[in-house]
Amino acid sequence: MRKILICILIAVLLVAVAGCMTGCSGQNGSENGQNAAGNTGDGQNGNGNAGNGQNGDGSNGNPNASGNGGSAGSDASGCTITTFDVGKGDAILISSGSVNILIDTGEEDDGEYICSRLKEKGVSKLDLLLITHFDKDHVGGAPQILQEISVDKVYYPDYANTKDVFLNFKRAISDRGSEGKLTAVTEFSSGDLRLMIYPEENVKALRAKSDDFDNDMSLVSMLYYKDYRFFFAGDIEKERTTELLESAESSNDSSVAPQLDCDWIKMPHHGRYNKKIKALLDACSPAYAVITDSEDAVAETDTQVELIKRKITSFSTRNDEIVTTVDDEGLKVEYAE
Repeated sequence: MRKILICILIAVLLVAVAGCMTGCSGQNGSENGQNAAGNTGDGQNGNGNAGNGQNGDGSNGNPNASGNGGSAGSDASGCTITTFDVGKGDAILISSGSVNILIDTGEEDDGEYICSRLKEKGVSKLDLLLITHFDKDHVGGAPQILQEISVDKVYYPDYANTKDVFLNFKRAISDRGSEGKLTAVTEFSSGDLRLMIYPEENVKALRAKSDDFDNDMSLVSMLYYKDYRFFFAGDIEKERTTELLESAESSNDSSVAPQLDCDWIKMPHHGRYNKKIKALLDACSPAYAVITDSEDAVAETDTQVELIKRKITSFSTRNDEIVTTVDDEGLKVEYAE
């Protein structure tokens, strides 16, 4: 009997121990399951962060995806204005990001040189070729450039003459129709770059005053890049300068008249002096002036004196090619190395 009781007692104890062990295992399993669930949650959070990281990478890696028209690309590269050394003539390249604008093309013999400089700079396409007027030292190289370089738009003033250089230009653009002939204020813009172009306001009145009106028919333009302004004055002389000063005084709307205050000016007519130069420099009040002259046709002394009086730092293409840059460090003008 005693043996039977002992066996029963042992059996009860074994059942109790087995139950306890089962409960502990279940609890540990539950805790382990919860911890596993917690780790899964952490993993999801990690994936969420990875997702955010991908969004960020998408934004930074493809700035144009924001739909800002390439402005982020312009920010990365800044803006460069290269005033080529073509003697007493104009050929000025404006570059920002993938955008390239050429203002004037020097003389006919300069066409090959300008094409070679464009190619050296990696320019295979011009978004805009702007011909300010039809003097030989501004339009002469255009036919060769149009033949060798892809050009999207060509803008030029609304007048004609019988000179060979003009007729050659017209033949070179014969397949483009008259869409580039400017008779009203025109804007060209891309990203942070905006070029406002101003034709002569009253062609009939100008022609009535003089038979030699080509220079005053110049398309003048103001380049806006971020907080900086650059004024390109073509070959304007006294009559047109007077008109511009009066227009700027009567309107503060750049879509109507140029706002002449600027940081940089391409001096009119290769530094030739006229009685309105003083007023123009006072209205523009630039820090820098660029003069497209040569050893054979140096800017007039009176013009240089007026620049010195106003402490305007001047650069001349008779010395070398001139490079103007705008980047994160600001505005800088220097001669090419």
